[in-house]
Amino acid sequence: MNLQRRRRSAAAVAVAVVLGLGAAACTSSIPETDHAVPAPPGIVQFRGDFNPGDNSPWELETAKDYSLTIADGGPGHPAAGRFEVRDGDTPVDSGERSEVRAVDRYDVSDGDERWYSFSLMFDKGFSNPGGWCIPMQWHGADKDGDATDGSPELNLECGADGNLYLMVGDKTELLVGSLDPGVWHSYVIHVKFSNDPDEAFEEVTRDGQVVIPKTSPKRANMDYPKAYLKLGLYRDPEISGTMVVWFDNVVVSMPAE
Repeated sequence: MNLQRRRRSAAAVAVAVVLGLGAAACTSSIPETDHAVPAPPGIVQFRGDFNPGDNSPWELETAKDYSLTIADGGPGHPAAGRFEVRDGDTPVDSGERSEVRAVDRYDVSDGDERWYSFSLMFDKGFSNPGGWCIPMQWHGADKDGDATDGSPELNLECGADGNLYLMVGDKTELLVGSLDPGVWHSYVIHVKFSNDPDEAFEEVTRDGQVVIPKTSPKRANMDYPKAYLKLGLYRDPEISGTMVVWFDNVVVSMPAE
């Protein structure tokens, strides 16, 4: 992977545009529902549903009214977030994107442990012809919570080989599974965040099956004092064509103690 191509400027203040709240016409033939997302352990910190008429959980980084709509994603997902990116969709300073983050951010710091559970579907016909393509990232932030420069130290990556990866330290690729366009999958990503690679770890389940056992790949998953979750679609501007991903049932939880 060409790491230079993944470097970009800090995400500046989000440019909020109108969230399309009408049920957009689905572009895919939706198969049967995915496995239900498991109830997260610990205490729920944030619940980010996509409900028609209510975008209150989310702060938007979107370019057009089509960038994020609430649409019927098929059985089990009657109201899901549909994220669309077309050529030239750059609502902030770099990269083409349609992303959201929690209004209150719920930043994590060194030593924090979290579970992120959600449903994700790549639209039917989705493919990555090359370049970086990120449906979920933990963006670096300074001690005041302001976005920092550089690539995320932890993110999901949709590969040109048709697979989904968890990227750690902007270098280590951990295979999650195939993209399976047109199919919903449920995920739980368990993370201990740390600037110390010996303390940091990641663990991923997909549809209730462990696909990445708890591991510390000797790379830190933080390089700044804080990080915050963003999801949707963020891609290399050298990629051309329309891309669509769907999210639903987003929950962030933290240890009970």
